[in-house]
Amino acid sequence: MKNIVLTAILLLSTSLLFSQHSDNTSSDHISDSPSKNIENHESVNLHHTKDTLMVAFNGYLETFYSYNFNKPSNNINALRGFDFIANSLTVGNFVIGVDAKYNNFSTRLAINIGMTPSQFYKQEPTTPASYQVPSLSSVSWQFIQEAIVNYDFENVKGLSAQMGIMATPIGIEGLPSFQTWETSMANPGMHKKDYRENWNFSRSNAFIHVPDYHSGVRFLYSPSPKNTFSLYLVNGQNMVTDNNVNKTVSVSYLWTPNNNVHFSALYMGGNERPTDYTFENSWRHIFDFHTRFSITKNIEFMTQFTPGFETTDAGNNQFLINVAYLKFITSEKNYISFRYEHMFERIFEGSSSNFLETFNENNEAGLYGITGTISHILVKDHLMIRGEYRHDYGTQNWFYKGTLQPSGKEDYPFLTNASRQNTVSFSVVGWF
Repeated sequence: MKNIVLTAILLLSTSLLFSQHSDNTSSDHISDSPSKNIENHESVNLHHTKDTLMVAFNGYLETFYSYNFNKPSNNINALRGFDFIANSLTVGNFVIGVDAKYNNFSTRLAINIGMTPSQFYKQEPTTPASYQVPSLSSVSWQFIQEAIVNYDFENVKGLSAQMGIMATPIGIEGLPSFQTWETSMANPGMHKKDYRENWNFSRSNAFIHVPDYHSGVRFLYSPSPKNTFSLYLVNGQNMVTDNNVNKTVSVSYLWTPNNNVHFSALYMGGNERPTDYTFENSWRHIFDFHTRFSITKNIEFMTQFTPGFETTDAGNNQFLINVAYLKFITSEKNYISFRYEHMFERIFEGSSSNFLETFNENNEAGLYGITGTISHILVKDHLMIRGEYRHDYGTQNWFYKGTLQPSGKEDYPFLTNASRQNTVSFSVVGWF
């Protein structure tokens, strides 16, 4: 706990150091982050009279080709997120969204189709069928990326309540590989002060192994443009239908002194084990700290620190995720970005893992990654191409290489046989 507090203080101090510098830093260069232009969207589109219905459509398409130098016979990039298919020209995700706003009420619905939704909802619990009641599973929800209804309180300025299926507040990366949905003109408050950015095409282990989505209620409160507080009450982590009788809670604070700096601190806690789990009284704690700032006009930095632990009657599981990002803006339409990530997990004897599948004799495991991405914006705010190299390595043989042997398991048909993998990818992403 001492290390967590010290790290949070360090991140906050770093943000404070650069906030004053960033106030004087020119931000006229192009960026793939809509957060730097959201104020313009609001000023143009929100001057409407009362009782006016506003509707806006938006969407995106992600396509890519990935080559794995291990040449696995199953064409799988192991332990990867939305780019787990190798040696194929693939449609990663096709998304259509609609935002609507009427007075204090607003709603958002985003539908996605492709290989990404199957990965997105893979941890969704399966409920058993009963008389005249069908079973529910990941297939029941995988076409929904977001489904939210929002109400802005009149008597408390800056307070809103939302309910539905929503993206997790944990982490610095967003669902789309280029940005988040913050550019919605009809409903900019739906992602109030959501400054997420994706400087790489592939998602980090921090994004993949922490929760992706939640189903429940959240309250957002922004007493000033620089401060936003949130409170979540949800079924659990990656759960539209809960797997136990408990609920998961989360609180967070986001500080945005200007468009070039943000700092976020979050806690999430809940019982994430199913009702029939061997050990009772399980409770998982997740802390998340992330920050982004501009070092100079052409150099930007982000970092994420996500520690956590799970308490049970038998012992404690522990995990730690660190990610650092660096972006060099080389011209108006080009930038180069780098990412380093480290994930560590320790489990008690006889427990099942939260994230990784196999462990050494000390019940400890580590996963690492280094990524470099070159991005070129073909059409500002609409079309981007990227080339990427990524190196993954771990303390166990979690990856595939060459001709694979069958495992005899339905969920994992082949045995992993390599401790590292190298991939290159080319992606085209368009959005409106």
